[in-house]
Amino acid sequence: MPAASIAAKDDHNSAECWSGFEATLQTCTVGATTGATKHLFAVGDSHSNAWLAVYDEIGKRNGWRIEVAGHGGCYLTTARQDAPQQFQVDNCETWKRAVEQRIATEDLDGVIVTHAATVYPVVAQDGRSAAEATIAGQVEAWRTATDRGIPVVAIRDNPRPRQDVVACVGAMPAGPTTSACDTPRSAAFPTSDGQREAAARVGPLAHVVDLTRYYCDATTCPAVIGGVLVYRDGSHQTLTFAKTLRPYLEQGLLTALSGA
Repeated sequence: MPAASIAAKDDHNSAECWSGFEATLQTCTVGATTGATKHLFAVGDSHSNAWLAVYDEIGKRNGWRIEVAGHGGCYLTTARQDAPQQFQVDNCETWKRAVEQRIATEDLDGVIVTHAATVYPVVAQDGRSAAEATIAGQVEAWRTATDRGIPVVAIRDNPRPRQDVVACVGAMPAGPTTSACDTPRSAAFPTSDGQREAAARVGPLAHVVDLTRYYCDATTCPAVIGGVLVYRDGSHQTLTFAKTLRPYLEQGLLTALSGA
């Protein structure tokens, strides 16, 4: 579950939390509606907004107000990202500057960031390789928060399947799933997101929550775990599977924020 035939709809994004590919910063608030003990800001692309229902549950369980801002392919970095069309590049840059301004002026207790490493990749710039620019761009953007004493918590992205796992699982005969739709762990992270390196440079107010152990074993990242279909398309996790990770993401956030 969900069945492969309805997996594409197993999502919980919301128009008010999502800027699409436009330049305007669109935000929504989930979690505690009154008497919040913390105000957090969750920022990123569609892989961040795939956690929306989980952010809501975590916020309600802990009395946190979580503001969410999502943009297609765009995330919190000062580095310039590439995109298929120039208007997407320009709108992404405008959106990022608006996010940084919000972080620089709002009274926040934490910033949560995540993104798909293979979408809108950072390009080589300012004499830096693409890999180095990816790290440096996050360092500079995160310091907008950490220089104000606000911790940054980066969630490592989910593994990327090597094939259309929804179609693959859907084509299986009735009965237990096989390993035919799984992805080798060695191929599941084709590009580094630079988060660990960025956190090491930023210092003790930067944290990485890595949930890979719940997607993969030592060698394989399955398409189905505990009867739950992990993906709803070629890269996004299903809402059903995301909810099973709530205790582990919640503990990671609690640990990072208590350290701050």
